[in-house]
Amino acid sequence: MPIFVGISQPKVINNRQIFWPHYFSRFEYGKLTFLADGSKRFEQNNAYQLIMRAGLAYQLSSNFELAAGFAYSEIYGVGKATRKERRPWKQITYRTKFNKLNFQARFRLEQRYNFDNKTDKYNYSNERFRFQIQFQYPIWSKNNKQVSGVLAEEIMLNQGKNVNTFDQNRIIAGIQYQWKKGNHILISYQNMYQQTRTKNTFDDFDILRILVVNTFKLKKNDK
Repeated sequence: MPIFVGISQPKVINNRQIFWPHYFSRFEYGKLTFLADGSKRFEQNNAYQLIMRAGLAYQLSSNFELAAGFAYSEIYGVGKATRKERRPWKQITYRTKFNKLNFQARFRLEQRYNFDNKTDKYNYSNERFRFQIQFQYPIWSKNNKQVSGVLAEEIMLNQGKNVNTFDQNRIIAGIQYQWKKGNHILISYQNMYQQTRTKNTFDDFDILRILVVNTFKLKKNDK
């Protein structure tokens, strides 16, 4: 009588390198803030991914902020977009300070809609849960100028049919220079470990990310 023994397939890890320029802007109007950001990621001098987001945030208190918005993403193959995605999102952010150490925790929920070339429509795929923690510690400061060290980690999990539960994990370490409150540049190394659509295949990204943040005050807060 034959006996069949299942053998699990070995894990395949692809090592990849990405350059990630990213611009983020905040337009503050009292307790409301309009958010807009865009980034284009490059792999070996070729465009890899485009992401654009817009949203509206409301400052609940000095510690909590609620936000919701919309994102658009394209992943490129050979010179053209091979995967297009629309992502409505909502999030809550908590910020606090322990002496000089700044701490931030953010939870974001995304609904993912992928474009189907056969039907020429965007179809619902799954929900993605993102949880990020970040630590920022000032190394040098003078007036409003400041240099800080930044450490962060973010994990993303999927929920839905025919998707992997684990999506990706990001670990970030970098140096941030603030030239004015709410305006800074962050240069960081980021390791992104991501599961592909094939369960036993993972992409291990080494990323150089340059993030520029600008804040524009459209109205002074009431005293």
